[in-house]
Amino acid sequence: MLEAIRSAVKGWVAWAVVIVISLPFIVVGGYSYFAGDDGRVVAEVEGVEITREQVAERARQQQRQLEEFFGDLGAAGVDESTLRREARGGLIEEALLHVLVTDGNLRVGDRAVAQRIRQQAIFHQGGTFSMERYQQLLSANRLTPDQYEEMVRRDLLVEQFQRAVTGSALVRDWDTARLAALDRQQRDIHYLVVSADEAPDAVSDAAVQAHYEENAERYTAPRQVRLEYIELHQDELAPDDSTRFFELTEDAANVAYEDPDSLQSAADLLGVELSYSDWVPEDGSAEGLWGRPEVVEAAFSDDVLEFGYNSELIELGSGHALLLRVDDVREAEPLGLDEVADEIRRELAREQGRLQARNLGELLEREIAAGAEMAELAEREGLEVRSAEGLDRGTLSDAVPTQVVDRAFRLPRPVDGQPSVGGTSVQGGDYAVVQVVAVTDGDTDLGDEEREHWRADLRQVFSQSEWQALMAGLREEMDVKLRD
Repeated sequence: MLEAIRSAVKGWVAWAVVIVISLPFIVVGGYSYFAGDDGRVVAEVEGVEITREQVAERARQQQRQLEEFFGDLGAAGVDESTLRREARGGLIEEALLHVLVTDGNLRVGDRAVAQRIRQQAIFHQGGTFSMERYQQLLSANRLTPDQYEEMVRRDLLVEQFQRAVTGSALVRDWDTARLAALDRQQRDIHYLVVSADEAPDAVSDAAVQAHYEENAERYTAPRQVRLEYIELHQDELAPDDSTRFFELTEDAANVAYEDPDSLQSAADLLGVELSYSDWVPEDGSAEGLWGRPEVVEAAFSDDVLEFGYNSELIELGSGHALLLRVDDVREAEPLGLDEVADEIRRELAREQGRLQARNLGELLEREIAAGAEMAELAEREGLEVRSAEGLDRGTLSDAVPTQVVDRAFRLPRPVDGQPSVGGTSVQGGDYAVVQVVAVTDGDTDLGDEEREHWRADLRQVFSQSEWQALMAGLREEMDVKLRD
């Protein structure tokens, strides 16, 4: 099989294919260790260099995956610096593993390598392996068959090694019973909620002006650009032909790169008219296409904004891409006090309301912990004591805020009949005081199927812990240098 693949590798397609196929091409990132890269070195593992460009490409891949799941990075609670840090850490781990399996003289046979290549969907056409597509993509990546086979072989070795490590985790029956008891545990609670009342009218003009003067840099209209662009849709350019659409977009991207000062050549190639956006703010506050993180990032990048070049091809999803350039710029401008006074007043009112709610809530916590009755304190403050029985960890209810449930299960058990108490902020800035009055452990009488379910969950947890310990050990033993 491998000899047949080697003998058939001839031909050429656009160099830009590498961007699209680099992730599915490799199981754990071997491509970056074989392909050349001119980016600045940010880390080195036993002589293997990891460059800024490799980190950036990995971060982009992770960003696309997160956006497919969450819709945007804000929903995932992840910023670009976190993505880059995680990307670099992942590349370092991959390099450590490749060194480990290589030095360990581990082996994978040609049959397994050939089978993995045939299974990779990136080489399929019509649902089956295509030799023609295989040869085109290898050629486009400037890889020889020997190089790619070695990449696949190393990735298979790493997979086998990972399975060996993670499969070694031992789980006892006691562990599964304890996990079941904790997972099925139920708690009875009392709680009260201190509202974060907002009173904008109570915020003085002097307080608004003082806040504005201290934070004037926050109150600016963001820099904005007006864009010239080509939006590419498969339905318009190549209906029902994803391969043709891919070729057209890559051809357009190449033309835009070769003629960086104008998109007209790319538009002529595609037979489309250039379009123009309204003003696009740098803070990503625009709706729709112009608020998407990858579009804003491209529009305000140094190459596009400072040097006036065309952007690289921006992939927006299956069958949807964008090329853009800056047509006009509107610099950031400070906003006057009269323009932001109402916003500042509401902001100060919210903060005052949250602070007052927290202060009162923490006072009540201390009094309850000292022996006071929650009901008496609630009556004194004009609050309502609420109760919930038989709460479990997965309780989702409009009646009980999720933050209250979470806090209840992180409080200690009541001791000698004395309830445990704690507090937490809840949605809207309110503050809840939570009291756990009873705990009932879950049933530990497990059937065979349930026991295997818990065992599998615990094995995954234990395996992850062992894997992290292994990675930490490899970092200490091997020569890992961070350059940035």
